[in-house]
Amino acid sequence: MVEQEEQNKNTNNEDEKKGAKRNFIMICLAYVCSYTSLNAVISLQSSINTDANIGLYSLAIMYGSSLITSLFFTTPIGYIFGYKWSIVSGQFGAMIYVASNMYPKQWLMFSTAVICGIFRACMFMAQEAYVSILAGGGSEDDDNDDDNDTKNRKYFSIFFSAYQSAEIWGNLISYIVLRNVPAPAETNLEQC
Repeated sequence: MVEQEEQNKNTNNEDEKKGAKRNFIMICLAYVCSYTSLNAVISLQSSINTDANIGLYSLAIMYGSSLITSLFFTTPIGYIFGYKWSIVSGQFGAMIYVASNMYPKQWLMFSTAVICGIFRACMFMAQEAYVSILAGGGSEDDDNDDDNDTKNRKYFSIFFSAYQSAEIWGNLISYIVLRNVPAPAETNLEQC
């Protein structure tokens, strides 16, 4: 009876480890997918949305609202919505900002930049906490004798490697989009 309980405990511990790793892989993939499109749009703002500098101003508004939210509002929002819904809202904010570039009017770009900035700050707060929780999961009876700090560093390094790869993919998309832009036609001023 005691042996069966120990075996069940070991099986549950292994399932928790697999679940934590699966959740970690999912959060890495979610960030890569979300930020690939957002980074591509951010890279193209100054080249595509040049009317009255809408692209540059929307980026300034997005980063400014993200800064203010990070300083003052992430903790209350994290307590109200929790980590999971903060991540979902951050991805929603990035999605509507990317979608607003299909119809780049000043009122739409600026309002979605505020929404994206606010939700991005909440998303990064939740991401830090969530990765820390996943790194700490299953630390008892761990096979590889990593202490919590080492595991935490390992999870964060893997996460930020995946996150920074989104910058590469976004820049690649920007390159492909801008590569096919036709060169301006040469005009012959002598004929005028």
